[in-house]
Amino acid sequence: MAAKKKAAPKQAAKLADAKALVAELKRHGSPTYKVDMSARFGMVTKAPVFGVAVGTLRAIAKRIGYDHVLAEELWATGIHDARMLATMVDDPADVTPAQMERWVKDMDNWGIVDTACFHYWDRSPHAFAKIEKWSKAKEEFVKRAAFALLASCALYVGNNSGPKHIAAALGVPTIGIHSGVVDAIEWGPVGERAVALRRNMACSPCYLSRMDDCPRALACLRGLEPVTVHAVSEAMLLRPVRPMKTEALPKVDWLTRVRAAQFAAEA
Repeated sequence: MAAKKKAAPKQAAKLADAKALVAELKRHGSPTYKVDMSARFGMVTKAPVFGVAVGTLRAIAKRIGYDHVLAEELWATGIHDARMLATMVDDPADVTPAQMERWVKDMDNWGIVDTACFHYWDRSPHAFAKIEKWSKAKEEFVKRAAFALLASCALYVGNNSGPKHIAAALGVPTIGIHSGVVDAIEWGPVGERAVALRRNMACSPCYLSRMDDCPRALACLRGLEPVTVHAVSEAMLLRPVRPMKTEALPKVDWLTRVRAAQFAAEA
């Protein structure tokens, strides 16, 4: 998710300002598209909306280039279309954790969240920390931002039960790091590209609730060396993906998809 510094904005972009761009967005607005946003796509927002198509926003963003200051000005307008454009013109290398916190708290629909996460924040070096933090949030769209960033990962490695299972359900290559406290087969991540990594110990599972009670100083976890995790990570990234056949289940919840992945992996 590391971001490379982008080239300076083109000369044409230097003449752009938020006020002029808002006027341009208003001209491109479509009442029909505005209605479709909620009626067809389920994007409901309290912010003012012009109804500018995503394709038009991308064309404007391409013309402008990257401009961090302009992005902040567009976001400050509070207009949905301007904020969508802001996520397309800001440079991921310039984004700060504080800015991400400010912006995510303003988001109130899946469209702005997914656009920011899949085409912008996923290239920020701060994304990993935000996945961990936002996955525990109570606010719907803050939590969604965590899951959207998680879906952008090339690989998830960790022992956090929540993100681990969500990553596996999203189809992200997932390595769950497990101690011998519980049965890793029972509690490990489920999916075609998910594995539970653990040491085989005679005393496992022990179900001890306190690490201090372990007579072997948690050897099941301390003996799981980084070189082992690295080797499994390389193998997971090289493994081809066999598409799941879920066409027959057009409306299934995430748990059904997880079970389908489990059965496909065992086949």
